[in-house]
Amino acid sequence: MKNRFFHSFLLTVCLLAPLPSTAGSYNKMFVFGDSLSDSGNLATLAALSPDGSGPDEFRFLNDAPYFHGFTNGPTAVFRLANLLQVPDFKSSLYLLQTIEGTNFAVAGARAAGDEKIDLNTQVGAFLASLPPFGGKAPSDALYILFIGGNDIRDMRNAADLKTSYAILKKAKQNIHNNLSLLISLGAKHIMVVNSPNIGNLPETKLIAQQTNNSHVITKATLFTMAYNQALADTVKTIEKYTHRDLVLFDVFTFFNNIVKDSRSLLFSNAKDACYSSVAFDYNLICDSSHLDTFVYFDEIHPTQRVHERVGRAMFAVVPEAN
Repeated sequence: MKNRFFHSFLLTVCLLAPLPSTAGSYNKMFVFGDSLSDSGNLATLAALSPDGSGPDEFRFLNDAPYFHGFTNGPTAVFRLANLLQVPDFKSSLYLLQTIEGTNFAVAGARAAGDEKIDLNTQVGAFLASLPPFGGKAPSDALYILFIGGNDIRDMRNAADLKTSYAILKKAKQNIHNNLSLLISLGAKHIMVVNSPNIGNLPETKLIAQQTNNSHVITKATLFTMAYNQALADTVKTIEKYTHRDLVLFDVFTFFNNIVKDSRSLLFSNAKDACYSSVAFDYNLICDSSHLDTFVYFDEIHPTQRVHERVGRAMFAVVPEAN
């Protein structure tokens, strides 16, 4: 397993310094994930449904301060695609029963779920796009799996530990199955991204306040660590039987360092949401002019400045194209 965890020095370099290109060239980049990578699939479902009457509950994603997803600018994978100079990287639009791009990530997706937005369906939509490539996964492409936050939120909200760990077990199995499938079809260059600490989310802190139960924060952190360990174990297992090196990007540690060093990185607030995706308005402590001084865009998602830093850090460890 290459680059499983960052050392503090590399973290500092990724946070503060320009990054040279070392990854070579990729003709395509395929992404499977959730709102941390989606910049159009869910939004386009509302804006461009075949009959012109997409679901109203998602129309807000096409209006400021949103940027066709749950942040105020390009997500980390779009930043990465630009750094790699991947041509024509865009949302797949598979929810509209068509394939226009190679980003299959959808806001709200789960690894453990079986709905049309979830990981299994995303990979299924990718499989449907393979005939132009001879039924094989392009070997000169970069594949990114960046999912898990919503599964951990479900674990946090579950009524009991049995339910929480059932979610974890299914998420782990689905990730194992889908990564194995991609490799069997010819994928060579794969980056797997773990989850940021769900215990740090403004949403988790609000739940703790509303329920007068600070243990929720600890529980969410422990579930995040359990998920990330299961993900690391899965990657290690797959590497062992496929003899293929995967890159595991530790966004948990990277994001924690952004929060820890937020002042030196010129963030004014690393714990509260600037905007509310519940009330659809700026919180009292923030406005549009201060949005990019906050780490958190809303109750769950980071601002574009954080995405930009994550994208650069991912770029630093992208596997060599060959």
